[in-house]
Amino acid sequence: MEPLFQQGDIVFVKRLFYRIDRNEVVVVKMHDQTYVVKRVLAIEGDRIDYKDGEIFVNGENRGKITSGDYRMFFDNSSFIVEKNSFFILGDNRSSSIDSRFWGSISKDMIYGKVVFNLFSFLRKEGVA
Repeated sequence: MEPLFQQGDIVFVKRLFYRIDRNEVVVVKMHDQTYVVKRVLAIEGDRIDYKDGEIFVNGENRGKITSGDYRMFFDNSSFIVEKNSFFILGDNRSSSIDSRFWGSISKDMIYGKVVFNLFSFLRKEGVA
């Protein structure tokens, strides 16, 4: 998620009574019990189209994405994000492993919604 988030940053996460929408940042608890920070690109019911290296959400171009040496699960195709699921991407798309490879993730995998990044704030203030 660089440059917004960097290794070792401390983030404040809302775990109760929150709603997740497109473009928000979440912490995801992976099956191996590690945690990753990703951005929500699409929510349940959204249509994802991938054409010629660009991704579209409900017809809106959301930019160029590549898979590097990996094969995306939806190369040059379309699909609808399932109920209670999210399509997530890392901000550093050239090196992020995310929904391009796993597919949509279940709402149950969301640990919480990031509401504040302490070190990002301190870097802006020239403290860290």
